[in-house]
Amino acid sequence: MDYDVIIVGAGIGGLSAGALLAKAGKRVLMLERAHEVGGRTRSKLIQGFRVPLGATAIQLDGVIPEICRSVGADMNVVEVSRTYFYIDGQIHALPVKGSLAKMLELFAQTGGKGKKKVMARMALEMAGAKAMQAMVRDSQRDAWDDSVSFRAWLLQHTDNPAILNLFHSITSSMSGVNDFEYPVKHWFAFASSKAMAGRFDKYGMSPEGFAAVSQSLADAFVRHGGDLVLNADVSRILVENGRAIGVSWTALGEVHEDRPKFVISNAGPRETLALAGRETLAPHYVDRVESRVRAAPIVVTAVATPFEPMEQSGMVVAAGLNRVVSFGWLTKIAPNLAPSGWHLTTFYGTPTSCLGPMDKAEETRLNIADARKIIPDLEARGGRILDVHCRNPDDDFALYKSWPGYDMPVETSIPNLFNVGDGVKPLGFIGTPAAALSARHVVERIL
Repeated sequence: MDYDVIIVGAGIGGLSAGALLAKAGKRVLMLERAHEVGGRTRSKLIQGFRVPLGATAIQLDGVIPEICRSVGADMNVVEVSRTYFYIDGQIHALPVKGSLAKMLELFAQTGGKGKKKVMARMALEMAGAKAMQAMVRDSQRDAWDDSVSFRAWLLQHTDNPAILNLFHSITSSMSGVNDFEYPVKHWFAFASSKAMAGRFDKYGMSPEGFAAVSQSLADAFVRHGGDLVLNADVSRILVENGRAIGVSWTALGEVHEDRPKFVISNAGPRETLALAGRETLAPHYVDRVESRVRAAPIVVTAVATPFEPMEQSGMVVAAGLNRVVSFGWLTKIAPNLAPSGWHLTTFYGTPTSCLGPMDKAEETRLNIADARKIIPDLEARGGRILDVHCRNPDDDFALYKSWPGYDMPVETSIPNLFNVGDGVKPLGFIGTPAAALSARHVVERIL
C-alpha cells in the first residue's frame, strides 16, 4: 500500500502525530518495535506490580488533552493537582501559586529551628528573598547563553549552602538534570507564561496508568484509518537524492519496504541519524546532533508496602536527601498498579552527574537509603524494595532523549524527514507535553 506518512515509534510523539494525521485523512503507517504502544508511558511487571517506565502524571489542561479531544481519544484521568514538599521528615502541602516562595519559607523555618539559631534562619530568609528577586528580574531576559547553568546564575546572587541545596532539589525534580548542569535559559523559559501549554499546574493520573491514555490515542489512530504494526523492527530509513524515499522494516520474519511521502521518527534524533545514515544528512546537522543532543539519566526506585505510605496523593518535591528529588504514592489514584492490599510508591533520583555513566552500585545504595528515610521502618512493617532501575543516558528508558534546553528542531536537513518526541522539545517544555507539542508542529508542516 502507498502511504502518505510512515511513523517510526509509537510513543506519545508518534501516537499524537499519527492520530492527528489520520483524522486529517492522511494514509499513515505506524511501526512500533515493542509489543505495545506508549514508549516510556508503559510499565513493566515486577512481582505482580506494574511499575511505570516513565511518565505517571497527565496534564488536565494543555496540549495532550487538546489532541485527545481533537481525535476522540478518551482520557480517563482522576484529578490530583496537588504538589507537596518533603523536608526534615515532614510533608507540607504547597499552594498552586507561590509554591516556590512557600518552599523557601518552609526551608528557612526548618533550618532555623534545627540549628536553634535565629541568625541562621534570618540568613536563609534573606538569601532566599534575594534569589527570588533576581529570578523575577532575570526571567525577562531573552538572551541567555546555553552554557550558563542554573547554579552558575544562582551563585551570582547567593552562596548560602542551604539555598543552593534547596534549588538543586527543585531544579532536579523539575527537569531531571542537576542544577549545576542545567541551563538557566530553560529554567526561565519553563517558568514563563509562554510555556503554559506544557505545564502541570493541573494534572491527574489514570487508574490504569499513563499507558491507558497512550492506548486510547492508538485506538483513535486506528479508528481514523491508520495502520499500526507492533513488533516491527525498522532497519533503515531509505534516503535518495536528498529525500526520504522509504522505510525498510521486518515483522514476523517478513521484510517490508514501503515508500511514503513523509517519514516521522519518534526514535530520538541520534537514533534517526543512525537509521537514515549520517552520510545522507547535511554535515552541519550531523555535527549538531552529535555535539548537542544528550540523553538524561535517572534512577527510579519502586517500593511496595502493605500499608499506606503517606496521606498525600500528589507528587512530592524532596529536599535534604542524598539523591531522591521527588516521589509519589501511585496507587492512591491508580490501585490497579499493585496487587490487592498492596501499595506502590516510586522515588526519582538524579545521579551525581548527568553527563555520563553512573556508578550503579553507589546510586542504588543512596537511593534506597533515601526511600527508607522517607518511609521509616519500611521492611519492619512488611514493605520491601521492589526494584531500583539505574538508567544511564544510553538506556532505552532514559528520562529524556535530550536534556531540556539541548534539543534539536523537529526538522532535519532532509525536507520530508522529521523528528518528534522529547529530543526535539520546544524551549520551556518537558516530558509528555513536549513530545505531543513536537507532533503538532510536524503535523502543521505536513498538512
